[in-house]
Amino acid sequence: IVRLPHVSNCDEFDRIAGAVWLGAPDRTLYDTVIIPGTKNTAGDLRWLHSVQFVRWIHRQHAAGARIVGICGGFQILGETLDGEAGLGLLPVHTETLRDKIVRPVRATIAGGEFDAYEIHMGITDVPVGSTPFAMVDGHPEGIQSGRCVGTYLHDALRCDTVLLALGLEGKSKEPPYEKLASWFASNADTRLFEELYL
Repeated sequence: IVRLPHVSNCDEFDRIAGAVWLGAPDRTLYDTVIIPGTKNTAGDLRWLHSVQFVRWIHRQHAAGARIVGICGGFQILGETLDGEAGLGLLPVHTETLRDKIVRPVRATIAGGEFDAYEIHMGITDVPVGSTPFAMVDGHPEGIQSGRCVGTYLHDALRCDTVLLALGLEGKSKEPPYEKLASWFASNADTRLFEELYL
C-alpha cells in the first residue's frame, strides 16, 4: 500500500493479510499495489512524481502486479485529473467538483454484498461498456481494466468477497479467545490442568 502524505483512512486496509505500507519505492515486486484515498489528490499526485513512485508503480504493473486505486487513488490512476496528466493506467478522466459527495452504499461484487461509503469531491468519467468494479443500486461503480481497478468505495477491502475478487487474502476473523483456546490445547498439559482445576 502506497503511504500517501494525505491518506484519508488507514484502517480500512486492516483486513489484508501481508499488507505492507511503503513510504518510498523499493526493489520488491508485489502481486498487488494499492493507492489509497487521499485528502489532497492533486498534491499527492505531485508527490508520487517527486519521489519516483510513478515510475515504480508503472514498473510494478509491467511486471504483472494488479494496481488498485481507491477514491483519490482511483483518480490518480486515470489519464487526467483536472486536465493534468494522471498515471494513465485507467481510461478515465476526473474533474474536481465544488460539492463533496458523501453517502453510504450497499454494493455487490461477484455475487456478494458489502457496505461501503463514498466521500469525494470529483466525478470520474468511465467509458461506456467498461467492466465495473461493483454494482451500487443496480448501477456500475468504478472500473476494472486489465490488471487495474478503480473505485470510490471506501471500506470495500473489509469484505472477504472483495478481497477474493482482487486476489487478496484476508486476515483471520477468528475471535481472540478462540486463538487462545487453540494455543492452550496445543501447548498446555490438559490432563494435568483438568486434575488440578476441574
